[in-house]
Amino acid sequence: MQGQVIMRDFRRESGFSLIELSIVIVISGILFVAAFGAFKQYNEKKKIYETQAKIDTVTQAIWRFFSAYTRFPCPAPKSAGLNDADFGVAGDCTDPLVVGCDDDYCISTALIDHDGNPATPALTRRIREGVIPLKTLKEGIDASDDGVEDSALFSKFVNETQIGAEDLIDSYGNQLTYAVTEYQARDEYLPELGAIIIRNEHGEVMTSSADYVLVSHGQNGNGA
Repeated sequence: MQGQVIMRDFRRESGFSLIELSIVIVISGILFVAAFGAFKQYNEKKKIYETQAKIDTVTQAIWRFFSAYTRFPCPAPKSAGLNDADFGVAGDCTDPLVVGCDDDYCISTALIDHDGNPATPALTRRIREGVIPLKTLKEGIDASDDGVEDSALFSKFVNETQIGAEDLIDSYGNQLTYAVTEYQARDEYLPELGAIIIRNEHGEVMTSSADYVLVSHGQNGNGA
């Protein structure tokens, strides 16, 4: 019986061809981009949720302060460092600072229609922008009194206040801004006389009479 010689193309059986390898690389790249995009979106949503949780914590502390004193705390000065005596101590919202910005505060004014009657003059209200008064929210210390206003009264609420220095910073590493209608941070507090205007991303007015606002400035430090 005469033998046969079988010739095999080992080049084809030894692995992927260049075309097959290119297809694998393209598909892998598409999957990687999709996975990276999904991770980036998840990470961004996580930062938003974490920042919102911090704002909720501060909001609860502000309202506990309001429950004790029937007014909102004045913002703390922006220039105070962690080791400064006035770090986190609310300023004095009866202090008639000049309108404008300095190292501690930004002061602006707004007109509000207090009675809905166009025939009566609008009220001028001042808005003070600073930072969250951490020490005041935890201990009741206020610059307007140079001490604890009423330790027995405030102790009813301070034990429930779980707020720390980490809650002053959003998930992007920027300090939260706290602004308040000055009149609403005084003993003369009157309901529905806030003067802060809040708009949505389309520029539409959501409210023009907010007593206070907490702002996260986002990744680039310019947003709100």
